[in-house]
Amino acid sequence: MNDTSARRANRHFARDLIAALTALVAIGVTAGANATDEAVGPLKRNYTIEGYRHKGKPLARKGAARELPASKPREARAYRNDTGFGVFDGFAEIYFDDDADGFFYGLDVFFDVDTDFTSAFVYAALYLSLDGGPWELYYTTADFEINGATSDDEYLVQTELFEGYPTAFYDVLVEVYDADFGGFVAEFGPADSAALARLPLEDQILDTPVSVGSGFVAVNTGGGGAAGPGLALLMFLGWRRRVARRHR
Repeated sequence: MNDTSARRANRHFARDLIAALTALVAIGVTAGANATDEAVGPLKRNYTIEGYRHKGKPLARKGAARELPASKPREARAYRNDTGFGVFDGFAEIYFDDDADGFFYGLDVFFDVDTDFTSAFVYAALYLSLDGGPWELYYTTADFEINGATSDDEYLVQTELFEGYPTAFYDVLVEVYDADFGGFVAEFGPADSAALARLPLEDQILDTPVSVGSGFVAVNTGGGGAAGPGLALLMFLGWRRRVARRHR
């Protein structure tokens, strides 16, 4: 099995596990919650995991992820070369296009933060911009450690967009902050690499040709939601049938 096939197999295994856990969490949360007719959680929902690409070691988790503005205007920022930090490289990979329309709901963002110091702790904020519009924060990492200018600490943020992301072309921006002092130290985005520009994305609900099995409610850093036990099981079983059909 080559690296591409292995990566794809690992993604599908992780996706199966996430789906099962999501259904179980939805049942548990609903059992202890009061009934309501209002929508629960944020409009935009995604499921995101993070970690080192090469080392595979546990996350540093030196402190909780910081709160950042959910949206900001798309404006040029003067490059700062006096911080002792920089992003050596960054790129994105997209995957999962169930309706084969050329727009995807799986998004992996890789980036390699370097420092002039022997080691340091940083955290990153990831933004999406729809068709050149404002930057919308979709994930803030925990603190993680970087070591000099080595490539062994390349970082990965893996996301599946579930709801609230219209079919369009998106740009990705990675902002890096010093975890000890909280200051902005570096950024990397479409101006630095075409690999983070005009990515064809849409959420899973828009991507799925059949509605049954596409409505999982996931939790992101901004909040969460739940579905009734019967509905959660129905969605899970429908999703499993769809995955089985696609893998035949």
